[in-house]
Amino acid sequence: MSKRRIVIALLILLLILAGVAAFSTGGSERIIDMELSGAIMHPGAGLSLFDVNLQGSPGPANARGLGVSNPPVHYEDLPPGNRCVDIPNSPDGVLLTDAWLYMLFNDGSMVYGVAAEGGYVCFAPGFAYAPYELTGGTGRFEGASGHVTFEIDTHPVGAPGSPVTVETGSGKGEIFLP
Repeated sequence: MSKRRIVIALLILLLILAGVAAFSTGGSERIIDMELSGAIMHPGAGLSLFDVNLQGSPGPANARGLGVSNPPVHYEDLPPGNRCVDIPNSPDGVLLTDAWLYMLFNDGSMVYGVAAEGGYVCFAPGFAYAPYELTGGTGRFEGASGHVTFEIDTHPVGAPGSPVTVETGSGKGEIFLP
């Protein structure tokens, strides 16, 4: 092999290694832009459980979680500008003071989080709004942080006050990786 070919091969190898090193040492961002469908169950005692399927970026997932409305927060006590205040028919809805979620992706990776600080997860007839702060992850999302907000259309199953509500909607946000 000629010296020229060896030098060219080494230069190409160095460029490849430099690109890999630059990609692996810096933080990165993943956009969340997903459609959802699933259900929320309100078994009583101020609890709400949800189980929804997610399709879109950063990949197919299932999201599950728990919300608690204890002690209850009244809509009139929400801080000014809180999005839940603007939800139609809010006095008939459910306002969760604490909520936890995890998103399990098809490859086994997870992202998890809690209701955004100063935010509330709120459900009203026909609509729900759920902002979350992402606090960690596993697999390809190890060390994740970020945020996601779900805007949901609710569809009651059965008579008003039914403990099961079908949901469709979207989730948008960002995942930051170290």
